[in-house]
Amino acid sequence: MFRNPEGIYHLEFVAAVESDDPSQRLTVHIGNQAYTWKPSGNPEMIMDLHLDPNTTIFIESSKPPAYGHSIDICLTINPL
Repeated sequence: MFRNPEGIYHLEFVAAVESDDPSQRLTVHIGNQAYTWKPSGNPEMIMDLHLDPNTTIFIESSKPPAYGHSIDICLTINPL
């Protein structure tokens, strides 16, 4: 949970994948919205969003599974 007041935020997700094979897809849940991200094709996902107070951000791997290969993700959040 992100302890934030309501407002517009700049979110930068950056990923480093251990292996491009298989090409993993991630689903990023931000509040009630879901976004699909393929970090092997684009290691950055950058967006400006209106966030409700105490927004929950959850990232899960979609198919194909990572088969034990790690995906490291860094998230930077700045209010606008």
